[in-house]
Amino acid sequence: MRPYFSNLTDRLLLNDSEAVETSIKFIESNSQDAGHGRVRALMCRRLKHCTLTPQQRTRLIRYVVERLYTGAFAQQFKDELRLILVLDAHALFKVALESRTDEREYVSRHAEWILAHDPKYQSSLELNEKRRSRKHHRHKRKGLSN
Repeated sequence: MRPYFSNLTDRLLLNDSEAVETSIKFIESNSQDAGHGRVRALMCRRLKHCTLTPQQRTRLIRYVVERLYTGAFAQQFKDELRLILVLDAHALFKVALESRTDEREYVSRHAEWILAHDPKYQSSLELNEKRRSRKHHRHKRKGLSN
């Protein structure tokens, strides 16, 4: 990692407000230069522990949600999603519910990964599985299963 980014990400450990703003601007820039995905991922991991203004939180949430909608993301995107799970899980779960049936497999896969972190979604899946299992056992007892 270049010294500039190393210094910037180290300052996030100190909750430096200037480093926080600079990091958010860098994340929003979505630079595709070599190594920038790893830098973005590290920033997101560290931003989870920083003090953000309401405007900064909103900017990050909008940016990451938009990337999920458009499918414009790369390998380290899960670190960005983890940050949003901390900042506003409800908003991310809502988008993931809409995106889980996206025709782009990589988008629906990420949506399912997000929903795996939603206790309500998981409990509804478990409930549906129990219902299917009971229905299968009822049919089996009646001799209706294959």
